[in-house]
Amino acid sequence: MIYPGAEMPRTRVNAAPWSPRFDAHPRFEAVLPGSALLHSFDDFPSVEALDAALAARLPTREGGGRYQLVRDAPRSRRRSGPPRERYDVLIDRDGTIPTREANWHDLLNAVVWASFPRAKSRVSARQRRLHAQRDASATATHHRDRSQDALALLDEGGVLAVCTRAEHAAVCDALAQGPDALWSLEAAGRARVLIFGHAVYEHLVHGAVSRAAVHPVALDALPDELDALRAAADLALAARLDDPADLLAPGPYPAAPVAL
Repeated sequence: MIYPGAEMPRTRVNAAPWSPRFDAHPRFEAVLPGSALLHSFDDFPSVEALDAALAARLPTREGGGRYQLVRDAPRSRRRSGPPRERYDVLIDRDGTIPTREANWHDLLNAVVWASFPRAKSRVSARQRRLHAQRDASATATHHRDRSQDALALLDEGGVLAVCTRAEHAAVCDALAQGPDALWSLEAAGRARVLIFGHAVYEHLVHGAVSRAAVHPVALDALPDELDALRAAADLALAARLDDPADLLAPGPYPAAPVAL
């Protein structure tokens, strides 16, 4: 049984050519408001064009202005360095989202930003706080701790099992039974499944299987309309990310396979 702590299978970056309908897979439904804005491009949009296309859906910062996609050189984000160079610190401090040119991973990250703006901004804010806490610790290492692993797995590979508060405990019990439980819950109408992690979307574009980290998200009621459901899930996940007692380690649920 593969749990969310296990490394997700990797695909070749940019192995798939550009297609204006890269979002044709039904599992893209959660991010269609963002991805549909890119249907008019005949090739990978430049970072500037991508930012302009998604601008109206990117979140506003607390101090004013909006988050902005900015050109980033192709390099590893795992490099060591002072806090000012770290990816999530740049996003939360400056409101700039480093984005590589003609890169599926980063383009899909931008699409998720345009679809789950509150939760995405909270991920970066919380990662920045964790970096600051670790920098202040005399025992800090260069390796991510368990809470940072949890955030990374949610951000890259998260799938939301959206259910009612009345069903939440039963849904959690069912998810603990095995990796196929997520889809059984969806088929039974007990949960709505929304993909959050941009690496999962990247795997779908490449035609590859992905192992997703499952996160139950409880609402008072499940809206029938998808836009309302996504907005409610975005708010609920953002609230979880604001809670310092939540998401302290990778979740207990077996990783669900997401395939074509």
